[in-house]
Amino acid sequence: MVFAALAAIGAGLEAALDAAEHHGHLSVRGTGLAVAVPVVIAILILEALHRVTRTGAVGPTLLVSAGALVVLTLGFSAPALGVGGAVLGMGLAAAATLTANLFTVRHRAEGR
Repeated sequence: MVFAALAAIGAGLEAALDAAEHHGHLSVRGTGLAVAVPVVIAILILEALHRVTRTGAVGPTLLVSAGALVVLTLGFSAPALGVGGAVLGMGLAAAATLTANLFTVRHRAEGR
C-alpha cells in the first residue's frame, strides 16, 4: 500500500504537470486531489506502521493527522491557488509535519 501511494504521487505530479502545461483533461481540483490523496495516504500509513512496529519517529497522532488534513485541504483549494501553488503548499505542509514530528520526538527523548 505504501509503494502504491508513492507511485500514485508520481502519477499525480505528472497530471499536475500536464494541467500546468494545459495538456491535461482533468479539472484543476481533480489534479490537486490526484497529488493530495496519495500524499495523505502515504503519511497516514507510514505513521501507522511506525506506531505498530515502534520504530522511527512516532510523534503525536494529532500532529500527523493535522498535517494530512492540511495537505488534503490544499488539494481541494487548487482552483484558488493554482496547481503549482497547491503542489508547493502540499510539499511544504508535508515537510513541516515531518519537521514538527521529529522535533517533538527528539524533545521527548531529551526529557526522559
